[in-house]
Amino acid sequence: MSVIEPKGVLRQAFFWKQSKDDKKQIEKLEGWNVYDYVDKFLPAFGFYSYRDPSCEESAEFQVIQKNGRFVQIIGGLNDPKTTEKIFRWTLDSLKYLCGVGCDLPDYKNIKKALMFKKNLFEKWTMQFLPELPEVESEDGMGKTEVVPQRSLRDNPEQAHVCFKNAVVVIRKGKEPVAVPYSRLPKEIFIWQDQVRNYDINSDLLDLGPHGVWWDFMQNTSREFVEGTWVVNHGMLTTLMTSYGYLLHDYTPPDLRKAIVLYDRTNAIREGGAGKSILCDGINQLRPYHWIDGKRLKGEQRFVMEGYTEDKRVVLISDLRKDWELEDYYNMISDGFTVEGKGKPVFTIPKKLAPKLLLNTNYTIPAVSRSDRRRVHFVPISQFYGVLNDSQGKTPADVHGGYLLEEGNWTSEDWTSFYVTCIHCIQEYVDKGLVVFNDHVLHDRQLLAAAAHDETLLQIMQGFIEEVVRSGGVCERDQVMNLYQTNPDLERYSDWSASWKTRRFKDIAAGMGYQVNPGRTGNRWQQKVNGEMKDFYELVRPLQPDAPQTQKGSGGIKTNAEKAAAEEPPVVKGGRFAGFLFGEED
Repeated sequence: MSVIEPKGVLRQAFFWKQSKDDKKQIEKLEGWNVYDYVDKFLPAFGFYSYRDPSCEESAEFQVIQKNGRFVQIIGGLNDPKTTEKIFRWTLDSLKYLCGVGCDLPDYKNIKKALMFKKNLFEKWTMQFLPELPEVESEDGMGKTEVVPQRSLRDNPEQAHVCFKNAVVVIRKGKEPVAVPYSRLPKEIFIWQDQVRNYDINSDLLDLGPHGVWWDFMQNTSREFVEGTWVVNHGMLTTLMTSYGYLLHDYTPPDLRKAIVLYDRTNAIREGGAGKSILCDGINQLRPYHWIDGKRLKGEQRFVMEGYTEDKRVVLISDLRKDWELEDYYNMISDGFTVEGKGKPVFTIPKKLAPKLLLNTNYTIPAVSRSDRRRVHFVPISQFYGVLNDSQGKTPADVHGGYLLEEGNWTSEDWTSFYVTCIHCIQEYVDKGLVVFNDHVLHDRQLLAAAAHDETLLQIMQGFIEEVVRSGGVCERDQVMNLYQTNPDLERYSDWSASWKTRRFKDIAAGMGYQVNPGRTGNRWQQKVNGEMKDFYELVRPLQPDAPQTQKGSGGIKTNAEKAAAEEPPVVKGGRFAGFLFGEED
């Protein structure tokens, strides 16, 4: 007896017709068979085409497979690799069905018939695969209406983390709570890649941040004080809220920022501090689209090739020394443009665009206001780097094995990791991005503004200080003469004038001065001996022009360590009440 119901939905979706003479054979496949395959058979197994209703019409449709609440992206609808995947899935599924259904045709006969029509099957899959259907849903007031299905989205004051049995809802000013999927509106689906393969409950949430991952995060926020590595609470708060920002799948359109993980050291290039592991942690909850920063030189049209909308973070890893932030202004502040070779170009609107995460061993100069308002810097301690240099130990040695490894971590390690990440989201939703005003970063940025040349930095700083003492005005020619008259700068004598003046302007900005503020194009010219000359006026802004400190005050350089230690971030009320971040458990 067949296990497939005689009048069930699945049997009604069969696209072939059995031979009257021999039930193990099928009749020759015609066009209508192919159409039924696309229109009935594939949807019976959850295959549909889908494009987010909020996307522009030029955005590419995706082929998805929906299983209950959960949706997996198979690939682009017009991508030949996608139709090839579906065809292979079809063969495997038919082989299984023919094996369990004793009254079905012989699999080899169906396969042979399919292979004769393979091109038509693949072509019509792209042309006629139905869109994900609309569903009836209540609006909360008892009224029922037909609406498009859509993925679960975060909003300004609410975030979600999905598990096998429930979704954790994190709300501003309230306790996180696990909600069964059955309570979600019918039109809401969950991206399969965002579902963690573990169960969650209130008892686990009550534990607060704990476990191996919490130890690791605290270690990446340590600094060496009087012979001891202690947790810098300001660094830890910045790390937690930044982590929460990346994991919170919503960004106010006017507050989009790139999160920059940097080594807290005066060395130009170190690494080994744990930044890549932190990035891997993000990928466990919000799958990212990875871009190799070393290859970002010249043509950048296809950096988003292969992006799919279930990727909620874009990671640019291992940036080049000459990487220019300005080239990525529009990716940070506006929507993302996605272009693949031989594929249509489309733009992800700003409200749906993924977050941007930058992992770099070099310093991003970010001295101008335009730069600063687009980035948020997260200092990463040298604890692990120094430990490796002095004792040859890695994070795996410290924590009893590789972090985030299925074969190494227990289920308790994973659940403690997720609960810790949920706490980071709670911190962000409650506090927003908390800035760590770091003198180490300030010094590194000044050095980067001087093309990582300490001699050039010292000479230019001395020149700028003298200009300020003399009234704050100098000629452009005076800047250019520095490179001609100072023996230590002779190697730059043949470099372009724009490069030389850029060093002056960037270093001045890093020292807290505006150059020609309020003048058209920031250019000031005066006639000298009948000839128009360029001048630079250096002015301190009326309000602090540097990033804010934790207390909300301005200033370029503060003793952030002492300021942060006065008030460790203690969670008051809620599930994490009484938990003090620091040395004590």
